Amino acid sequence: MMSQLKLYEHEGSWDRALAGYDMMCHRSASEQGQMASASHAAADDTPAVSVNNQQGLLTALQQLGCRHLIEAYWQGQPGSVSQEMWLWHEGSPRQLVDWYAGDSRSAEMRYESAWRMGQWQRGADQSGPVPGRPVGTNEAVLGCLRALSSGDRERCRSLLFSARQNAVKSLASVSTESVSNVNPAVLQLQQLQCLQEAWNFKWPSLSLSLPPSPGQGSNAGQTHEGRLQLASLQNAWQAREAAMGAGNKFELREPLLALRKAVFEVLGLAEQAAQTLHESAVAARQAGHLTHAMAAAHQLTTMHHSSSAAPDAAESSFAWRVEEAKLLWAQGQERVAVSISKSLLDAARHNKQGNLLPYARLLSLTAKWLAQTRFESSSAILGSMGEAADALVTSGMQTGRVACRVMYRLAHHADTLYAAIQAQKQSPEWNTAQAVIKQKRQQVSLLQQQLQLRTQRGEVKKNAAGEVTDRESRVLVYQISTMMRPIQFDEEETTTLQDSEARYLLLALTNYHRCLLAGGRYDLQVVFRLFQLWFTLGTHKSVNAQLATSFREVPSYKLLSLVYQIASRMSAAKSGPYYESGFQATLQSLLERLAVEHPHHSLYQLFALKNGNRGKDGKAAQAGDVVGGMAVTVDHDKVAAAHDLIAVVAANPARKAVVEQVNQLIEAYIHLAALPASSDGAAMTFPSSLRRRTRDLSLVPVVSAPVDVDPSCRYENLPHFSHFGDSISFVGGINKPKLIQCFDSVGHCHRQLVKSGNDDMRQDAVMQQFFALINNVLQESPDTQKRKLRIVTYKVVPFSPASGLLEWVEDTVPVHEYLTGKDKHSGAHKRYKKRGDMAFAQCFQAMHKAKRNQLRHTFDHVTAHFSPVLHHFFLETFRHPAHWFERRLQYTRSVAVNSMAGYIIGLGDRHSHNILLDRKTAEVVHIDLGVAFEQGRFLNTPELVPFRLTSNIVDGMGATGTADHCPDAFDPTRLVIVADTGIEGVMRSCCEKTLGVLRENKESLITIIEVFIHDPLYKWAMTPLGAQQRQKDDSMVGDSSPAEPQPAAAVGMPPEAVPGTDTTLANADAERALLRLKQKLAGMEGGEVSASTQ
Repeated sequence: MMSQLKLYEHEGSWDRALAGYDMMCHRSASEQGQMASASHAAADDTPAVSVNNQQGLLTALQQLGCRHLIEAYWQGQPGSVSQEMWLWHEGSPRQLVDWYAGDSRSAEMRYESAWRMGQWQRGADQSGPVPGRPVGTNEAVLGCLRALSSGDRERCRSLLFSARQNAVKSLASVSTESVSNVNPAVLQLQQLQCLQEAWNFKWPSLSLSLPPSPGQGSNAGQTHEGRLQLASLQNAWQAREAAMGAGNKFELREPLLALRKAVFEVLGLAEQAAQTLHESAVAARQAGHLTHAMAAAHQLTTMHHSSSAAPDAAESSFAWRVEEAKLLWAQGQERVAVSISKSLLDAARHNKQGNLLPYARLLSLTAKWLAQTRFESSSAILGSMGEAADALVTSGMQTGRVACRVMYRLAHHADTLYAAIQAQKQSPEWNTAQAVIKQKRQQVSLLQQQLQLRTQRGEVKKNAAGEVTDRESRVLVYQISTMMRPIQFDEEETTTLQDSEARYLLLALTNYHRCLLAGGRYDLQVVFRLFQLWFTLGTHKSVNAQLATSFREVPSYKLLSLVYQIASRMSAAKSGPYYESGFQATLQSLLERLAVEHPHHSLYQLFALKNGNRGKDGKAAQAGDVVGGMAVTVDHDKVAAAHDLIAVVAANPARKAVVEQVNQLIEAYIHLAALPASSDGAAMTFPSSLRRRTRDLSLVPVVSAPVDVDPSCRYENLPHFSHFGDSISFVGGINKPKLIQCFDSVGHCHRQLVKSGNDDMRQDAVMQQFFALINNVLQESPDTQKRKLRIVTYKVVPFSPASGLLEWVEDTVPVHEYLTGKDKHSGAHKRYKKRGDMAFAQCFQAMHKAKRNQLRHTFDHVTAHFSPVLHHFFLETFRHPAHWFERRLQYTRSVAVNSMAGYIIGLGDRHSHNILLDRKTAEVVHIDLGVAFEQGRFLNTPELVPFRLTSNIVDGMGATGTADHCPDAFDPTRLVIVADTGIEGVMRSCCEKTLGVLRENKESLITIIEVFIHDPLYKWAMTPLGAQQRQKDDSMVGDSSPAEPQPAAAVGMPPEAVPGTDTTLANADAERALLRLKQKLAGMEGGEVSASTQ
């Protein structure tokens, strides 16, 4: 039971923890009552509740914000605060010391409850702390607040001194293995410092550190100088809070806010106290502590009712009523929240002469709520969002966080309506309706032809009014008019729908543009959605005209994330729909801007396209040429377009030298990649000719070194390329990639892997790009951010279709190398082999020779005699216990986030050669990412597992990988996992958090992936020959980067003759992969709803 309660506390499930501790207290009281009855105890003796259970109960109440219940609980206890105050005032110091020593933690909780409830005014003033008894922080807070009110300098000074001494002692003895151990003492010192500064503010003539000066005075911030001092004091508090890192940690920030509120009340600053309470309510709501937020909101209500006559009461009342509506919405009371916000808007509309920012913010928020609940029509919601955006623009407040959010909501809602119309037009019902209209049109046309023939023959009779009078003609006219009515209705509806579609699209594009100009909160989502719309609607002139304006005005650094995908759509063709619509002109103008303003992030992609005709030998080749057994595929349009664009960039005087130096460095790398390896694979001297080519490259950073994006586009004082190392070594593999050293101008050595051959470096580059975007999503979520969940990425730079460079991930070892050694006969399995265990080679031969009907039996036998040993990696590498624990935890988290990301993206080929272990952080690093979007399912031996979780991977998580279980105290028939790490602990928790965040951001991720898989240069689809070659390569010893050759390579025929390269088929594959990914993000598995979403 206690382990389950600890789990509840760790997860923040304080309501469950409260129920559990209540049960434990009841059980403890019952057991002690029975013992007392058995020993003939007095009838009025109250059974004592376990101190730990009592403290757990009170902690849960405190975390839930139930202050009144805590106070009522203390009033019913024999050792209340009032009892200690009596002992303090009337009793002897010895009695007080004995009372306090009995339960110091409970006493501290009582003091905390007293000052939080505002009971610091009770009791008489005292002279100081009792000698021989340590003074706790909350005791000092309670006494100092009373002394601050009365001006008792000596009492305040002695309490602060004793409490500080006690806090420093605890800080000196605390374990430094984790910052969480230090935070409580630092928090206590901050609270004590806050009290001292408050004293100096109110009683400047009674300094706590100097003798009192004559003429005592009080400063409560009423004068102009006092207000300036108060503002300075508040800024100092906020700065210390930020330095401590309490901004996003509610458990650290809440005690500081509570103390500030109490201090302001003592100082008589009701307005500042209300502001602090409002700040506390916002922080509690954002952290998910809704009961805390409700308590703060209730106190705000009371305070505002008592200060309604203040001059600024209306403005402050509006702010906290908005927060009240947000809190109700967070609690699921949508209708009440909307009602409050509407009433506030009605009142604010009559007073719009003041600051429009709060009004626009609330109007946009209310419209967002109405869109989610569908309480009003889409047109009304769109009108409200548009009104909020226009109010900010007309008032000159179109930049900033509020403007960014308002513009994004409007654009996103319009985009949602546009997408809904698109889905409606693609539905079978729409197609059926259009077919019916077309058929009825044909029928009407036939009837009109019959009527026209009768008219030509003179058979149509009309009266003086022009009305048809003969029977047959009247029947035809009636039939035509009857059939035209539904046709006209449907066509008018279609026209209205198309007009709405165009209006929504224009509204979305316009306000996405405004959002990017207003701020950076939604850059990731907006940029990807804009490019998705652009790539899809590239033949529309209006779309290109609107986006051309956006690409000129939006800061260029915001558009860099998709430079790969933008460049891949470049063409030199002077005809066709994409040329006539202005798509190519807009695209090339954007690429020119990116290359000029951010050359280190854009030029390499352009040169890779320009070198699209370079073969494996580094020389220019024609389409159909066979170089090194590989048929060359050349897209002449892209090569020519890239060549022309680079020439335009080089014509810019500011970038001419940079372009020339980048070209020299790339040419050196291409020639280095084509350099043949020695026959025995031994290291060789770096060619002197390449050294001469790369002299004086002072404007180019090292290719594999990270270069931070500079929004000012200056890129000054960057460490630049200096020279290559003296030797070249070769890494095992079919193509024998070259491992080289590259030095920058400050002396740092960067190891790089230069590859040439059949490897498609662009696939790895795009997957690294996708993983970086997942890291951005994880960083925005508090749950995944505090767990430091991330995917380790590395830089991949293609130079041509057959050559490229990878950043060498330092201090890593492949999992297979650690387990079995490079020769597969050493490694950890050899070092830690148990008696009776099989060797790796024996296991491999047993599985290889097993017949099909004996595979499962052989597998069970092998696993029973092949013990996992990966946990020894942590014991060998991290000797200090704290480091061992921290790194094992980081390893488990890393496995979890990589597993979930790999599952979503359908990443395959995850054998132990392609997973590295970082010797410093213990994180896993995945390499060779060429099999994605579940293409591993179509290998000759299909990969059916969603991610790699073998016995060795689990063993690295520690003994808790096979967690023990115990009966649940609430339900003895239910088993509870005791362990808090391993598969059923940290692994499962981090998997759930990661998958939850990815599903919460599924709209953005789908947009991103759709841009990726429709990239014309990203050849991710697995061909039969590629599948056969890949699994053949995977079985070879030492090949850590198996490659998928181009389909034409093995048969020596042109690409257009290869089956499966048709564009239509590729689009169908992309749509299938996208549909599968949408199902995963929606919680669908195998056509059924997954258990977690039911």
